[in-house]
Amino acid sequence: MLKRLVLLSFFAIGLFGFSTPGIAAVASVDYVHATILELKDVTVTPQIAGGGTNYTIPVSLKYFMRQIDKANELLNGTATTDYAGALTTAQETNLVEVNRARADIEALIEGPSAPDGFIVHLSNISGLYSFMMSASGNFTVDWGDGSPIQTITKTNTTETTYSHSYSPSGNYDIVIGGLATGYTTDEYTSVISLRDADWSENTKMTGISGSIGNIFPTLGNTNGQQPRFYYTFYGCVGLTTIPYDLFSGISGAPASSMFEGTFSSCSGLTGAIPAGLFSGISGAPASGMFSGTFSYCTGLNGSIPTNLFSGISGAPADGMFGGTFSGCSGLTGSIPSNLFSGISGAPAAYMFQQTFGYCTGLTGAIPTNLFSGISGAPAYGMFSVTFNGCSGLTGSIPSNLFSGISGAPADGMFGSTFGYCTGLTGSIPTNLFSGISGAPAYGMFSGTFYHCSELAGAIPAGLFGTISGTPAELMFQNTFSYCSGLTGAIPAGLFGTISGAPANGMFAGTFEGCSGLTGIDDGIWDLTGLTNTNISNAFYQTFSDCNNITTTPPTIAFGNTTNLWEHFTAMTNQNTFSNATQMVGYASIPSDWK
Repeated sequence: MLKRLVLLSFFAIGLFGFSTPGIAAVASVDYVHATILELKDVTVTPQIAGGGTNYTIPVSLKYFMRQIDKANELLNGTATTDYAGALTTAQETNLVEVNRARADIEALIEGPSAPDGFIVHLSNISGLYSFMMSASGNFTVDWGDGSPIQTITKTNTTETTYSHSYSPSGNYDIVIGGLATGYTTDEYTSVISLRDADWSENTKMTGISGSIGNIFPTLGNTNGQQPRFYYTFYGCVGLTTIPYDLFSGISGAPASSMFEGTFSSCSGLTGAIPAGLFSGISGAPASGMFSGTFSYCTGLNGSIPTNLFSGISGAPADGMFGGTFSGCSGLTGSIPSNLFSGISGAPAAYMFQQTFGYCTGLTGAIPTNLFSGISGAPAYGMFSVTFNGCSGLTGSIPSNLFSGISGAPADGMFGSTFGYCTGLTGSIPTNLFSGISGAPAYGMFSGTFYHCSELAGAIPAGLFGTISGTPAELMFQNTFSYCSGLTGAIPAGLFGTISGAPANGMFAGTFEGCSGLTGIDDGIWDLTGLTNTNISNAFYQTFSDCNNITTTPPTIAFGNTTNLWEHFTAMTNQNTFSNATQMVGYASIPSDWK
């Protein structure tokens, strides 16, 4: 039915802006048509009685309503309103005020209602297009080209591919509707995958709208009742925005890998991350829940929303925030201090591995209490690469950043944590790792401060707690490499007592390029218990390019006069003191060691 009767109520409340001449500015033909084009993106050709072309003349209410009726017809493909026909003869000649015409155009011109469901916008698509779905349920797919709507009744949770062929080439909107009834328990299978099947870039999908969560909602609290969006939009480089309501319909505790890689490598995304994107999620962390969610979304900008994960609370889980924002070089502002405020308990493996890695646009200081809820024994890779490459971060490293961590070292626990954080300043806090005690672990401090060129002051004597025992591969590889702002002497006791067989790369490049260091205290380590075994890179370039050190090379222990090359005669090609030419006795160091 055409909309006509509503006019009486509109007139009663004064929606239409007809005017008495001389009281207010009157809209012209030009103004009406330009405003329709601006607000509704539809061109209505002016049609003045008698074929006139003077578009500066004022419009009557009848002419104005005819243009609104015509705009609605163009937008909807058929006549949907007859506002002009509902006018009385007396109303037809009233003039329309400029200050009301715009509001009337906004209110009365309406295109077709957006279709229910989740919409995928395709551009310049021809030939076959496919997506994969694992959820069971009853679904519909409108492929957007006028072909019959496809009905899907799916009784299993096996990932199935659905395809459609487009001809001719053009822009199409796929509308997915229906409701899921079950999900796979496989944590590495998405309920729906819109990425390319071969994991290459998807350039055809240029937008999404509507809620995917209303199609694939939370069904319950057990495994198989919470949807997973595992790499759902991976590599969809044509996407430009994330709908704020994308995951409405999803609630409760997260599932493992629930949002792992969801938008990974969507380099075309712009704008800010919607603050309430995960607002329905609340409960204890799950493994990999936000692992790589926005990784390498280089176009995202703005600050990380303060309450993005506000519903998450409880003990850490493996890989829970591993690489969440990794490579998001466009993100700006400071890291919110309460971003992980709900997390408390013992560390988990990879829990914050590369969380902010290479977020070069982040600025400000690392929040003091960012990990304040974490306490307990170190876990594998727990803070590896966490801030690596965050060159815009400034200020000092908070002294209590890891104050809750205590116990035996774990593999890679602080590997490259602050690597390439070239904007960090101030001294390394004395008690940063003071809770660490026990036998070395693989790569435990490998590259921890690598290329932190603006860190200043002396290296704290007790920085690494009380490390002692059998060496591990790469345990102190490149720990301070190219920290050219560090000054003073390398302190006694820094590395504790190391005994047993040497390990590959255990002290490789530890101080390489630390051109500001001026000395080495007697007894920086106790290596008397290390065997003379041929490990080619155990001390490879340890003090290379430390060209301002003016003390003697370190011996194997405090008060011991045995030099490294005298104790480890089986080792060759170490280049340990390469270019450290200011050391006392440099000329007497064997060629294999310099």
